[in-house]
Amino acid sequence: TGNLVIGTSGKGIDFSATSDGGGMSSEVFDDYEEGIHEALFTMSTSGTCTWNRDKLAYTKIGRLVHIQGEVTCASISSPAGSMRMTIPFAIPSAASDRDTNFGFTVASYSVAFDDSQGPLGVGQAGTSYISFAYQQDDAAHAAYVPAANDTFFLSFSYIAT
Repeated sequence: TGNLVIGTSGKGIDFSATSDGGGMSSEVFDDYEEGIHEALFTMSTSGTCTWNRDKLAYTKIGRLVHIQGEVTCASISSPAGSMRMTIPFAIPSAASDRDTNFGFTVASYSVAFDDSQGPLGVGQAGTSYISFAYQQDDAAHAAYVPAANDTFFLSFSYIAT
């Protein structure tokens, strides 16, 4: 008539009696969390940006973190470099490229992207933030510099430490 409580750090529900997929590294479910992440925004070089609607819902299941929400730029002053947004858990720094670097598409509202561009987010190994960028045709991504009233709808998942 209550919750199952795992009282020791690093312990969890062991699924080792089930069949394994190739490359399996653990069958212990040892973490679940949900909450609100109040994102902080910075520019990689200089300047300031203030955002409202900056509280994003997250769910962490094991090492998989899913984030969703809406952010709107309230004001921007002398931006230089790419815009960065904090995420609730760090991205691993050493495991493998499949864990440590990722990109995802971002839906935008009132952001001036033309048909050959598309907004995206980029996560990098060993950091606790994502960088906003945009794709230019088939070229590499370029840094996104926000403008007042830019709005993004976010929904993405990543592997945490």
